[in-house]
Amino acid sequence: MTRTRLATALAALGAVAAIAFGGYQLWQSHRLDERDDLRAAYIDTAKDGILRLTTVRSSSADADVKRLLAITSGDFRTQFASRTESYSKVVKDAAVTSKGTIISVGVERFDDDTATLLVAAHSEITNKGTTAPETRDYRFRVVVTNGDPQTISKVDFVL
Repeated sequence: MTRTRLATALAALGAVAAIAFGGYQLWQSHRLDERDDLRAAYIDTAKDGILRLTTVRSSSADADVKRLLAITSGDFRTQFASRTESYSKVVKDAAVTSKGTIISVGVERFDDDTATLLVAAHSEITNKGTTAPETRDYRFRVVVTNGDPQTISKVDFVL
């Protein structure tokens, strides 16, 4: 093999390697973008679920409960659904108004099927027995199940 042919072959091999490496980097970048999108969707679902849990009004208690149930699944849905009537009754009878806000969210772990997140929330609550809003701060461990749509399948209070 002559030097010219060897140089041409090495140049072609280098070009093929560069194209393959570029393709691999593009694939890896796309894969990371998909993971970031999934992580962001888990965060959005956890925030939405906790806002629905911490925001309730006596004037719309039944609708508020339905909105929360719409984003739940699994054990959390089963437990909450069994208590919706009594929950709504207490909220209405006590003239409760609770406005929740999300303080922060951290992802403990996630994969393609589920995510476990820690959510810090704040709530201002009024009811028949209060003259000024009472504030409450909460920390929740939330499990989000991936699907169409994503749902909250477990909620625990964290001390």
